[in-house]
Amino acid sequence: MQNLLLIINPCAGQKKAKKLLVEIIDILNRAGFEVITYITSGPGDAENACIRYADQVSRIVCCGGDGTFNETVSGVLKSGKNVPIGYIPAGSTNDFASSLHLSSNLLQAAKDIVNGQQKRLDIGLFGKRYFSYVASFGAFTRVSWQTPRSQKRIFGHMAY
Repeated sequence: MQNLLLIINPCAGQKKAKKLLVEIIDILNRAGFEVITYITSGPGDAENACIRYADQVSRIVCCGGDGTFNETVSGVLKSGKNVPIGYIPAGSTNDFASSLHLSSNLLQAAKDIVNGQQKRLDIGLFGKRYFSYVASFGAFTRVSWQTPRSQKRIFGHMAY
């Protein structure tokens, strides 16, 4: 049995990940993974979890929004380990996940991780920060970060 780190952001989007946690773990267990579950509680938690566990697992799966995915990628890269990353998109908009055509159904996304094909992605580095989707600067750079999470949950893309 292989170890897998499952990082859950319980506050992402409509909090579906929190509601489906047992079913997600069951899908991963039945695929032969022993799941180490890490629940984030604030910014930087996903990155730190990856750095801590990267040498103990054969795969890391994050369940949250694009920010959780970005932290996961950053943590794996900073760990220096070559660990595949799975992404269960559970955020309010999931722009990056949509661009990859990942299922918005969390249980289907978990099944796709265990049954699907790996994809290689380009990751950029801007200063000391990694990015997987967008790097920005200028007048409207902080719009997506400054938009309150509560508005993103209610309005989705329209909150921006």
